Amino acid sequence: MNRDGERWFLQDALPRAGLCLDRHLIRGSRPAEGTDVITACGVSVVVSPSPDCDVDGDLALFSVRPCWLCVEQATGDSRPYARPRPDAEGMRSLRRNFD
Repeated sequence: MNRDGERWFLQDALPRAGLCLDRHLIRGSRPAEGTDVITACGVSVVVSPSPDCDVDGDLALFSVRPCWLCVEQATGDSRPYARPRPDAEGMRSLRRNFD
């Protein structure tokens, strides 16, 4: 997952927004359950099994997504955030396809 071969572990957490659990990366070996740790993106989480997807009886979280801020910190790669914008010629060809 990273450039230097360091140890990392995953911790799922309730999302800050959206309907997917956030999967964070934490540097080091997994400590005992109940331990507070700081993720690569700076969020404080408690080491535990993955949270239940049924939050309050009404809301069901349906999947897990990686925390891209954690991925960027671990790999030094920021590509998941945005695709490069098309240049002017690319925009003209897109418009021609829709005319």
